[in-house]
Amino acid sequence: MRLLTDPHLIGKGPTADLTHLFATDDSEGVVATDQTNVVHAGGGDDFIYGSLDNLALIDGGDGNDVYVIYEGKATDYSVTEVSDGVYQLCGPGIDGRTINVLLTNVETIYFNGGTGDGYGLYSPADLASGQTGTPAT
Repeated sequence: MRLLTDPHLIGKGPTADLTHLFATDDSEGVVATDQTNVVHAGGGDDFIYGSLDNLALIDGGDGNDVYVIYEGKATDYSVTEVSDGVYQLCGPGIDGRTINVLLTNVETIYFNGGTGDGYGLYSPADLASGQTGTPAT
């Protein structure tokens, strides 16, 4: 698995402050930084990492994609399905800020900040339906 970070940023989005990170169709580790607003993970089975504070959209693309969260556990977040297969994730960011990010084509959210209930692997659909207890395996 390759790890993609800022050197792979390609251009600017529709506005000057919207920076896109594009991955390839391979399976990769995609790392969003403070300057990343939109992640396009492409094909492959990707692990997507990064602070939620500046992200507006994560598009996992094809494959089985996992978004890894280190800030909080599943019960600290709300997940709402805003349209078919598109989920809004809201929860704690760094320095007490509340974050909102849209997820599409992301099959799994991994809450990696601890052990026990609320940590582990969850599908966005399960979280949207209120299932935040024991994670899926």
